[in-house]
Amino acid sequence: MRRMGGDQTPLDLAIQQKNETAELLRKHGGKTKKELETTVN
Repeated sequence: MRRMGGDQTPLDLAIQQKNETAELLRKHGGKTKKELETTVN
């Protein structure tokens, strides 16, 4: 997944903005930076 906003994923940004986009991203497999780091290690 392409990261946007420096060290944040699109899901991280949507969670910060507290909008419905976060639900949509989750539904389609979006992950936060923390989740991506744990799956890589």
